Amino acid sequence: MFWLLTICLLAAPAAYAGKAHTHGVAQLKLSVEAAQLNLAFELPLDTLVGFERAPRTPAETEAARVALARLREATALVKPDAAAKCRLLGSQVQAQVLEGTAKPGTERPAEPQHADASVSLTFECEQIAQLGSVELALFDSFRRLERVEAEMVTPKGQGKATVRRAAKNLRLPR
Repeated sequence: MFWLLTICLLAAPAAYAGKAHTHGVAQLKLSVEAAQLNLAFELPLDTLVGFERAPRTPAETEAARVALARLREATALVKPDAAAKCRLLGSQVQAQVLEGTAKPGTERPAEPQHADASVSLTFECEQIAQLGSVELALFDSFRRLERVEAEMVTPKGQGKATVRRAAKNLRLPR
């Protein structure tokens, strides 16, 4: 049953369909199951690059390239507790508008002025029981990011938390 809840929780971007799109605010779905730590982020493009459309100028193209490169550096985005001995198994970044793969008007038909990037990360942890927190290092890469709204499901319970730049460690339910 726990795996079903985990799958539902991490079903991004559908899981975010009802969430308000707020500049400066990222959404995070985190789950722990067996020895795996799974994280799924939704970040407004305005928070990443200052615009939410395809790049139009050389400066915007460069900003998009830099943002995508930073998003693909998974271990620079999050840092699980060292005691848990986690290693990255896989990551996926989707930002069709920045990558130039979105068809005009398909980013978000109901709100074409808004666009997001999605990042999914999976870690395998040797000592998963020692995982008490995750540092959200993505604050260091994206200065427009003000806070991360997190929802968590772990074997120890469920929880919600707001993480801000000044204290970027997300404590997991105990």
